[in-house]
Amino acid sequence: MVAILLIIFIACAVVYLFGKHAAEIKKLKETVANLATDRNNLQNRVDALEFQLTALQADSQRLSRELLSITAKAAAPAPAKTADEPSKEATAPDTSGTRYFANVINSGQGYFRAILDAPDYTVKFIARANPANPSASMLFEPVNLKTLQTNDGLDKAVTIVGDVPPVSAVAMVVEQPGIATLAGNRWIIERTCKVSFN
Repeated sequence: MVAILLIIFIACAVVYLFGKHAAEIKKLKETVANLATDRNNLQNRVDALEFQLTALQADSQRLSRELLSITAKAAAPAPAKTADEPSKEATAPDTSGTRYFANVINSGQGYFRAILDAPDYTVKFIARANPANPSASMLFEPVNLKTLQTNDGLDKAVTIVGDVPPVSAVAMVVEQPGIATLAGNRWIIERTCKVSFN
């Protein structure tokens, strides 16, 4: 009889304590859920900022190379013109700035569906106008090493040179950019980007 009364007393105490703290427990659960959502939102923002930083670094490197090239051309003596030789004006390729490709479509010959003007979380490749055909051809390369370490299915766009696998690498070297050519509404991959790892 004492055991039954003890069980009833314990059950009443548990119900009382749970009822008294139910609102606090619910509030704590909501706080934990909100923190998880905030963390995911912050991680997405950090990823987007990393893509933008990488794109800006690539632009900076490209502009540095172009500046060196222009400086070298300006320092070189101009060839002497003959009277019979027509004047040739140098025409600069259409460099409309940095663009971006997202996922590779691995059907037949690989292709990109669209070219993006600004980076977002889907961006896998940085693209720039191909001087050989600036209006319909783009040179492309991976955004960063992390892209190759965390994405499968890029073999239609990237050829790995050397023995170091992407997962073991600490740095990526673009040996040769890939080429994508506009055909209708697709950017067909004509040549894969060749990369090696250190």
